[in-house]
Amino acid sequence: MPYTDLVMDALAELADPAYQERVWTGRSPGEMSSFVECLEFLFDDSGLAVALDRGAVFGPEIDAQLRTLAELARQIGRDTEPFERLAADPRFIECRRIAGAVHARLST
Repeated sequence: MPYTDLVMDALAELADPAYQERVWTGRSPGEMSSFVECLEFLFDDSGLAVALDRGAVFGPEIDAQLRTLAELARQIGRDTEPFERLAADPRFIECRRIAGAVHARLST
């Protein structure tokens, strides 16, 4: 089972455009993150990727959404993309939507 608190924090970050605009662009002194760091936090640091590979984690629907999120994230350019281009990418917009939906479902 993954570290749920880490999963929730990363999903919240990935779903929050205001946070991304402030922190991912480096406009907030003392705060630092990026799309890649958020994904590493969500899938690697939390143990979620390994848990999903092993089978059921949060249930079929949420697990499917998380797998879709992972696949979309793999298709998107990494830190070499300017934030504005990343934020306009339809795949990233879908990542945000999925992250918000999963976060909301896991919060209940």
